[in-house]
Order: sequence, then C-alpha cells, then structure tokens
Amino acid sequence: MKRIFITFGLILATAVVSFGQTAIVGGTTFDQKEGYDDWGWDFSTVEQLGPAGNTLAANLTYLEDGNSIQKGGHWVCVDNPFKLGTNENDETSIYVDEDDAMFVTNMTGTACTKLFSYTVNGLKPGSAYKVTMRVWVVSTATPSLGYFGGMTVGANLNQYMQAAEGGVAKSLEGNSFATGTYQDVTFSGTLTSSQTSMTISMMEGYNGSKNTVIGIPI
Repeated sequence: MKRIFITFGLILATAVVSFGQTAIVGGTTFDQKEGYDDWGWDFSTVEQLGPAGNTLAANLTYLEDGNSIQKGGHWVCVDNPFKLGTNENDETSIYVDEDDAMFVTNMTGTACTKLFSYTVNGLKPGSAYKVTMRVWVVSTATPSLGYFGGMTVGANLNQYMQAAEGGVAKSLEGNSFATGTYQDVTFSGTLTSSQTSMTISMMEGYNGSKNTVIGIPI
C-alpha cells in the first residue's frame, strides 16, 4: 500500500528520530480511522501519520451519496474507487477495481484548478524534505487525460502552478498515463531559512479532459 510520505532529515526537530535516520513528519493512507465504517468519508475521519497539526483540504464539492463521481466537480475518500460507478447490482464500473483506500476527485477541464492540498506544520527552517505519492487515473473509459493534458504536483505552488521559495513543481504529463494506471511520484526540496510549514498540492494542467477521475491512495 503506497502512502503520501513527507520525510525530513535529522536537522528537523518535529519528531523522535534515531541517529542516521529520517523523520516522517506527515502522511496519510486515506484509510478511515478505527471505529468508522462509512461508504465514503471526508478528511475529518482520515488517518494521518506524523505529529498532530497537519491539514488535508480539497477544493471541489464533497460527494454526499453513492452517485457516480463522473457527474463532475466532486471528491470523496473510499476504500475502492470501483464502487463509485457501479450499477445497482455492483456488477460493472467505469473505474479501476483497486482494493485500497484513496482520495478520489475529478478534473474540471480548467487549468490551474487546485484539486488537493496537504499542509505540514511545525517544521524547522532550512530543512531538506522528500515527498512520495502515487497518482491513479482511476477511470477505465474515456475521457482520458489527453495527450497534452496533465497535472502538476509539488510543494508551495502558487496559483499558476509555479513553485514559490522553498518549493518544487513537478509535471505529470497525460501522454505518460493510460486509463486505469498510476504513476509513483517523488520530489525533493529545501525550506527557506524562515519557513516552518509547507503545502503539498495537486493542480490541473493545461488541455486536460473534463471529468477525468483521478485518485491518490497514499
């Protein structure tokens, strides 16, 4: 099971760390906390790793019921994206059958739309960091991301998908995706001498297909 992991070097003073190791200062599997068993859930019941105080956010509308997310402009956390597009007998779906909790959202077709963000607080200025995550195209039917479409993920991105000081921008091109597949993404950077937090974001690129459904299981 992949996860979003944000790891910092030993100079970071936000977690208990053995010498020569790195500290996991944030992360999530998007699994729901123990004691809950919902069809779908929002971030209030999502398990997180690392110290308290980190925050998850999504910019579209939370999906309140079991209707297909393909209707547009929604997000939800589920234990398998297959359930989002099933018929009444749960026999068919237009989404990948992946038994793994994930955040799922659909693209709007509007460049620079922020789909997801994760803010990590309480960091030591000047620390080096590394982020790993997995991004799925959970749709198994068209529309796809499109040859020239894509997304940008990174740390401390501005509204134009450019990295501000202490940040990193990484482009995920649509022609390297296929429907029902994923990419593992890793990027690294260094905070400035005054930064004590960072925000990891996923944003829509240019020429993407509206209502392509994507997921992050880690």
